[in-house]
Amino acid sequence: MQIKTIIMLLVILLIAFYTFHTSFVTSIYGDELKTIWVGESAVNKTGNILNVSATEQSYLFATIVYNIFYNAIGLDGSYYYILSFLTRFIATITFFWFLEKRGLKKTSAFIGALIFMVTPIGIETTGWAKNFDSYLGISIFLLILNVCLELKNKRDSIKIILLTQLVIVINTIRSHGVLITTLGLLCFLAYFKAKQRRLLLVTAFLLLILYLFTAQLPIFGGQSGNLFVNFDLSDFVYSFFGNIGNTILPNVNSNLLSFSRSFYLGFIFFVGTTFFLLRQIHKKSTSINHLIFISYLLSFSFMIMPLVRIPQIHADSEHRYLIYSALSVPIVISAVFEKVIYSKLKYQFKYLLFSLTLFLIIVFIIQSRFYLELQNWAHGEEHFTNIWTQITNQINSNEVKKSFSFIILTDPESYPIVNSTVSFGSDYHIGLLYNIWEEENLPEVWISQSLEFNRSNLPEILFAEERTPLIFKIYKTNVERISPIL
Repeated sequence: MQIKTIIMLLVILLIAFYTFHTSFVTSIYGDELKTIWVGESAVNKTGNILNVSATEQSYLFATIVYNIFYNAIGLDGSYYYILSFLTRFIATITFFWFLEKRGLKKTSAFIGALIFMVTPIGIETTGWAKNFDSYLGISIFLLILNVCLELKNKRDSIKIILLTQLVIVINTIRSHGVLITTLGLLCFLAYFKAKQRRLLLVTAFLLLILYLFTAQLPIFGGQSGNLFVNFDLSDFVYSFFGNIGNTILPNVNSNLLSFSRSFYLGFIFFVGTTFFLLRQIHKKSTSINHLIFISYLLSFSFMIMPLVRIPQIHADSEHRYLIYSALSVPIVISAVFEKVIYSKLKYQFKYLLFSLTLFLIIVFIIQSRFYLELQNWAHGEEHFTNIWTQITNQINSNEVKKSFSFIILTDPESYPIVNSTVSFGSDYHIGLLYNIWEEENLPEVWISQSLEFNRSNLPEILFAEERTPLIFKIYKTNVERISPIL
């Protein structure tokens, strides 16, 4: 690796550390706690972590990795978020390499990689640390795209198929987008490359058949069936273009871009890019055209299957579903940067583009930092440890050996923090703390935005005859267990 490349990657790493370091002192919560519990439950019940429930098969890779972490370092969120950060950086390095392989100069590849590293689009993938597998999936996905673009023989076809299967194993829930993008690219290339056309189309066909077969296996968690049960065409179209808009121009921490405006932005981008690509049909295929087409596919491919299943999904820009799509804008910007900076245009235009790019990077850093700082405010590691230490100190282990409920009383001001730090995922957290491995034995959980206990305002299931309610009043950093007359 050249010194210049190492320096560029170190610069990206330093800027990334500045952007993401807040997450290193954030606690895991919610789905992370569930993933850890699922793995521990399988091990304790069957002795084999592979025996997770059918609905959790799609997250098996993350479950195995988290089980290793949990048994090594417990629930300290720092390690889980550092893992997420490192896998994101690995994806960024792979993206830098991919752009260079497309013929872009190092500076253009650096710009694209840096924008991807700090983009707020899909930043929830970091906020929900269990989605680190998506970052690994992106690295493999970029390898797949590179092999497609350089495909020469049957060996390359086998590489594409094997790498796609690897994505399915590591990042099952996003693999549908990998398939759609890869098939689209193979067909696009087949149009321009007459000599490889048959090989490209056969590869696409085999890839599709094998994926459809694999989709019937337990690893997909039974999600391949009943796709169109809730399908509605008008909702699908509205969500389709609106989600593209949120991919192109992030609405993180901003009220300027409503979903209806994102719809029009997405529609304009989709139609405009479609016309641009159609005009290139009779021209010579170039690396820049390949990048534009990949960006075009990325803007929508990873939302098609979620929208087929639930067409009303309006994904905000930070949504984890959009993390692969987050490559779309950096690809376009790096391609434009390459065309303008290394052209014979006047320096005024080059300075303008450089200034706009720098401005965009700064805005992205601010938006991503704000999101991660908000997450840390809601469930910081120190506060998480303090509150849960107080809770467990007030619970007798014998109380959780029978059916019980977990009731949290807090005030509206404290609710966002208490909900994230205590309530969200507390049933699985309690299961881990007290070795409860049967899901039906986990507690019913309820959080109330009132410090006053009023049974009439709570679901009666919490007080079922055989269930003991454990009631805690949480105000700021203080936890008090109460035993009201029921």
